[in-house]
Amino acid sequence: MKQLFFSITLLTQLSFAQDKSNIKTYSFGQNGMELIAKSSRDVVIISTFNAKMSIREDIAKKVYSLYSENKLENNKKYTIFGEEANVTGVV
Repeated sequence: MKQLFFSITLLTQLSFAQDKSNIKTYSFGQNGMELIAKSSRDVVIISTFNAKMSIREDIAKKVYSLYSENKLENNKKYTIFGEEANVTGVV
């Protein structure tokens, strides 16, 4: 009886442990290359993944400005504050 009670309690806890109801994602956006910048030493391509049309250009320009100022590092999470939205992602 104790094992049955323990098993039911464990399964109940596991079923409610992964609640993702507070995370909202935008799934109606556009994908593609938003900005291509060429310099004498390299080419920078900033692409968008599932981005809302009204924020794509603004965020792409802000990411490029961070790149041109050498403020970006690989595998680091950044939050870009735009006019209409804040965008979080990994470079």
